[in-house]
Amino acid sequence: MKTPIEITSLLRKYHVLHLATGHQNVIQSAPLYFAVAENGRDLIFISASTSAHMQAIRTQPKIALSIAPDSPTIDSVEGIQAHGRLHRKQPSQADLCARYLARFPSAQSMVVNASEHEFHLIQVTWARVITPFGQRSDSETEWTFDDSLPKTTRQT
Repeated sequence: MKTPIEITSLLRKYHVLHLATGHQNVIQSAPLYFAVAENGRDLIFISASTSAHMQAIRTQPKIALSIAPDSPTIDSVEGIQAHGRLHRKQPSQADLCARYLARFPSAQSMVVNASEHEFHLIQVTWARVITPFGQRSDSETEWTFDDSLPKTTRQT
């Protein structure tokens, strides 16, 4: 299924995701810059393998994330809520790096000097568009992108 325009437009607009992970009754969140994978839905980030969130992902690969800008007013919040997991088949580091640097060319020096860091690909399995507070319709739009399901579904 092609990634819905509602999702791709927000992924192009914003640059930071907030990754939530959990392990042994410890839940945490980490802000990470992201690039969008070729399918327009999965997300690339860079992190040290020793970070707490990467250690948690290795033992519990399911994650949650949100993407939304800092908003000065409660009625202007928009973005994405999503669930996913670290992609089972990670593309090559060179491929992930190229995609990341295409979005963030200024990160070149950081990437070159970050030998303990690796690129990772999040497979988004569910996503919902966040609408401004108080402006939700009776039906929310959400998508399930899970390979284990018989087909991709869209709920409205």
